[in-house]
Amino acid sequence: MLDLDGFKEVNDTLGHPSGDELLVDVARRLTSRVRAQDMVARLGGDEFALLAEGVDSSTLCDYTMRILDSFMDSFILDRGHSVRVTTSIGARSITRPTTPAEALRDADIALYRAKTAGKNQAVLFDPP
Repeated sequence: MLDLDGFKEVNDTLGHPSGDELLVDVARRLTSRVRAQDMVARLGGDEFALLAEGVDSSTLCDYTMRILDSFMDSFILDRGHSVRVTTSIGARSITRPTTPAEALRDADIALYRAKTAGKNQAVLFDPP
């Protein structure tokens, strides 16, 4: 699960059309930075989900860092505005059978921890 940091400020200062454009650009950037078999979906607002099959617990940290690094460069909007937003990530490795709702819930818990820990970071879900 990914949530954009600073997205509200883009809407508030540049307007909702610019915010919408930024969301499209974020989706394009995410899609271009993940593997061809990975799925990127916008869940709503400024929240996205990634499904990356075959990324195990040992490589999940590297995978999330690659996503975080993709937000280092600014986004250039149509009106020439350079916008920099970061993202907070909550990740969960699925090592046993689980429902999609449980997986999303756990990733969302980790996302909340990333946000409260200062944003612009990834937190891996830890069941305890």
